[in-house]
Amino acid sequence: MSLQFSFLCSRDTIRDIVLEKFAGPHDKGEYSPSVQKTLYDIQVLSLSRVPEIEDMEISLPNIHYFNIDMSKMGLVNKDEVLLPSDNPYGRITGTVKRKLASRL
Repeated sequence: MSLQFSFLCSRDTIRDIVLEKFAGPHDKGEYSPSVQKTLYDIQVLSLSRVPEIEDMEISLPNIHYFNIDMSKMGLVNKDEVLLPSDNPYGRITGTVKRKLASRL
């Protein structure tokens, strides 16, 4: 195997990190207190696993989701059925840069 940077390998690694941090395990999901925290976790983990990355910027639409009242159907919604808002409320962006080594 070549020691050269492999874009496809790095892309696959980052894709796996995004899925891990956004979705989590299929049986229980992944709790996140905020989108900003999730973005930060993705970026930090990406920089730690792919040393060729110097910085990473992620930008997502800020979409809100609302619980649906299912009591009229005789059902209880345990935060499992959500309705996305029609329009995003702006964008959420975050940039993380690798700390540069001292030049001394």
